[in-house]
Amino acid sequence: MYADETKSNHRFTVKEAATKLSISEAAIRQRIQRESIPYEKDEETGRVYIMLDGAEERLDYVDTDIERELIDTLQEQLRLEREASAELRRIIAGLTQRIPALEAGDE
Repeated sequence: MYADETKSNHRFTVKEAATKLSISEAAIRQRIQRESIPYEKDEETGRVYIMLDGAEERLDYVDTDIERELIDTLQEQLRLEREASAELRRIIAGLTQRIPALEAGDE
C-alpha cells in the first residue's frame, strides 16, 4: 500500500483527516482512490487510516485548479441537460395536446 513507505506518520480516520486538512471526507476518499494521499488499511477491521506527518497543513491546494475546472464543466453540463429537459417537456406537452384530436379522428 501507498502508506507503507511512511511509517513515521500519525494515523487518522478519514473523518479526522478531513477535519485536520479542512477538506471533505469525500475529497479524502477520492485521494485514497487516486492514491494521492498516504493511507493504510487495517486488514482485520477494513478501516482506512490516513497517514499525516505534522508538517502537512492542507492538501486541498493541490487540486484547487482541477476541482474548479471540474465544477465549471459539471455546471455547464447540468445547464445543457436542463435546457434539453425543458425542450423535451415542451415537445411532450405539444404532443399531449394533440392526443384528443388524434383520438377524435379515429372515430
